[in-house]
Amino acid sequence: MEEKLLTQETWSQEERAAVENEIVKHLADTDVESQSLAPVLQTKFKTTTLWGLFVVWFTASIKAASWACGALATTVFGLSPVSAILSLALGNVLGGICVYVAGAMGRNGVPQSMLMIPVFGRKGAKVPQFLLYITVLGWTIANTVFSTLLGKAIVMRYFPASMDAVVSVVIMLLLTVSSIYVANKKFDVVVKWLKPVTYLMMLILVVMTVFVVRDVDWSGKAAVTGISLPIMFISAMSALGVGYLGTWAPFASDFTRYVNMESKAKQRKTGFVSALSGWLVCTWLLGLGALFGYMYGGIDPAMHIAESIPFLAIPAIFVVLVGSWSTLVVNYISVGIDLKGLGLKTSRGKSTSINAIVVVLLALISFFGADIATLYFRFLLFLVIWMVPWLVIQGMDYFLVAKCDYSLKGIYGLDKTYEGYNKQGIICMIVGFFASYAFCFPGDLKLFGVIPLYSPLMVKYFHYGDFSFFVGAVVTCALYYIISVGPRLKAQSK
Repeated sequence: MEEKLLTQETWSQEERAAVENEIVKHLADTDVESQSLAPVLQTKFKTTTLWGLFVVWFTASIKAASWACGALATTVFGLSPVSAILSLALGNVLGGICVYVAGAMGRNGVPQSMLMIPVFGRKGAKVPQFLLYITVLGWTIANTVFSTLLGKAIVMRYFPASMDAVVSVVIMLLLTVSSIYVANKKFDVVVKWLKPVTYLMMLILVVMTVFVVRDVDWSGKAAVTGISLPIMFISAMSALGVGYLGTWAPFASDFTRYVNMESKAKQRKTGFVSALSGWLVCTWLLGLGALFGYMYGGIDPAMHIAESIPFLAIPAIFVVLVGSWSTLVVNYISVGIDLKGLGLKTSRGKSTSINAIVVVLLALISFFGADIATLYFRFLLFLVIWMVPWLVIQGMDYFLVAKCDYSLKGIYGLDKTYEGYNKQGIICMIVGFFASYAFCFPGDLKLFGVIPLYSPLMVKYFHYGDFSFFVGAVVTCALYYIISVGPRLKAQSK
């Protein structure tokens, strides 16, 4: 068959099926399923509606980790209730833009890890693909830890304190096994499972919102004053708003590729639905976490719920637990794809098992041997530092230069179109990474307790703030346009 680019408006269903089958055979995948690297081209596989996509994004963010992230705005950044809500809402606008850009790339049916290949080259893409895998793996670990905390808050009412460790391990294993079971279903089945969960969680969120809005002291002052207040406001936007919702971008097209986006109008709607659903639920739930953190301290949602609405504590904690579990389902779908994207040719079952073992081991270490709040905060900053330069490069290349068209055969290694390294993309990624890092502050973090791993700029001049998103985006955008996008656009116009 004659080589065609990714946009498939003129392709017949027979052509799509032939391309899918060729790539599936090349990848040694069994079919086009939820954890396959193969492109989703045929209409019969694009079974997710825009409402179904809304459900996926909405449900994936109703979890304990969202709550804990919001609580950092008042407990770590020291913002007042009003300042925290505004900072999170604005930060989630920026995060939503990231999700919009990445979600719209799902039009071509290719998972995000494979879309990195045209931008960085097949060999050059290995590093960002590994960072993508670490990102999804980290989210899976974080959600496992916070889900276990919620489950323990319910179950330990019926067991002695001496059983704490055993109960925690059992809950963690049950969450892992059950989420893997659902994640191994086809994507349309996953969406059907998530819809009733979404409706139930929306109801309980409304109840919790009524109680917290009624009880919070809206005139409360911030814990920081003077010049540090605006710095903390902007830092919370970057680290929490972009660092939470925005970091769904690296695996957005893993799910939007199941939506039929034949036209560019439908592509824009899909990106908008992804961004809107994420902004709505993240602003809502992170805002609740910020208010509860201000009222009761800490970042543990189980404790917050028990303190605020004791008569609804068990059902409320259970619902948030179910939401966190549904997020694990989504996580295991993406982490399975990304492990294969690194070149591991294995079955879906083996891929999932490898990831599950790694997740449980690291989750146990985090659960029993670490300061969860500090670890979580640093994880969010790490995501912003690497994700922002990558997304700027990927988005500019995909929309401005390639016009949404990449070679399928090149992406999947059936020809040598994207072999080797793309030096411009790699250089910009490295420069953007260090620009983001130079303007972040992950806390008093030192290698071997001696070598500082934080930027002295933020300590000396910016009162421990975080501007990593803004600086990284601007520097990467300018550099990539100068050395890559501008020259190629000029060449195209001739």
